[in-house]
Amino acid sequence: MRVSFYIKRRVKPIKYSGIIVPIGSIILALIISSILLLLSNINPLYLYQAIASSAAEYSTLRYSIPLILAGVGLAIAYRANVWNIGSEGQILAGAVITTWLALYILPHEMPSSLALAILYISGFIAGAFLALIPAILKVKFGVNEVLSTLMLNYIMLQLTNYLVYGPWRGLKEYGYPRSDIFPKSMWIPQIPRTSIHYPTLIIAVILSILTFILIYKTKTGYEIRVLGSNPDAAKYSGMNIAKIITIVMLLSGGFAGIAGVGEVAGVHRQLIRAEMVSAGFGYTAIIVAWLAKLNPLVIILTGYFIGILVSASYTLQIFTGVSYGSVNVITGILLISLISLEFLSRYKPVVKIIR
Repeated sequence: MRVSFYIKRRVKPIKYSGIIVPIGSIILALIISSILLLLSNINPLYLYQAIASSAAEYSTLRYSIPLILAGVGLAIAYRANVWNIGSEGQILAGAVITTWLALYILPHEMPSSLALAILYISGFIAGAFLALIPAILKVKFGVNEVLSTLMLNYIMLQLTNYLVYGPWRGLKEYGYPRSDIFPKSMWIPQIPRTSIHYPTLIIAVILSILTFILIYKTKTGYEIRVLGSNPDAAKYSGMNIAKIITIVMLLSGGFAGIAGVGEVAGVHRQLIRAEMVSAGFGYTAIIVAWLAKLNPLVIILTGYFIGILVSASYTLQIFTGVSYGSVNVITGILLISLISLEFLSRYKPVVKIIR
């Protein structure tokens, strides 16, 4: 007797998998996280209390802003099967260009509305430019964009830290690795008594809506979806694949760059260490995009949900003393659960006993 095991593609994905997979992955991730907490002698109820309390916290919305912007950008690229892993570096690119303009280029007495418009546009351009590099490498030389975007993350991280430890270290910061405070005309306004920089939030929502229209209601969006679902069909139908790859990478990087503007001009009001500017938002946005099934409108909701987890991690620290890294464990489990259930919705394991 011999046992045969193999994976077989389903004729059709499981019915309602678009709803079952995201919700199921969240439930599975919470169950596994609870087990891990129990093994660490921590009551899992603290986790659920932290999540419940964070759902109504202002800080949740503050964390959601960069996650939504980066998530929408990644959704555009992933729709075309272009795997941009560089949002982290693209956020930092937007932060660096914002700092340079705010401290060294723009007149401090410039009207705030004009200054902020310049910062947002420049942040988009900086993020888009960084994303353009791996796009060109992919189109011209066939370089894998996963590797090139990932390496650029580390380059931007080191560049940012070099600037705050070196030439841009603030004269009034007592030797700490951070720049001088931006002029007030370069501050993005916040909702009073919160860190929610509402102009960036409004931009994030508008871009989500516009991206939905782009992907589902325009010729360019149709080409993006065809390239993502059937690259051979896109090629043989005469679509300009190089152009599509370049467009999605420019938009993906540009949206992340805007998030970087919001972090330094809307939250910190200065450039600080790279690990604190982005705080992993670029990587976490990958989960935001996939949890929404790459739907730009749903990303508004999934961005808020992941924002709850980020905010809850700080609350969990207070309740239990666990490290901030606990949220990375939870989001990591969530990503694994999401990928696993997505796979099982399209493929099924088959076991045969051969006598």
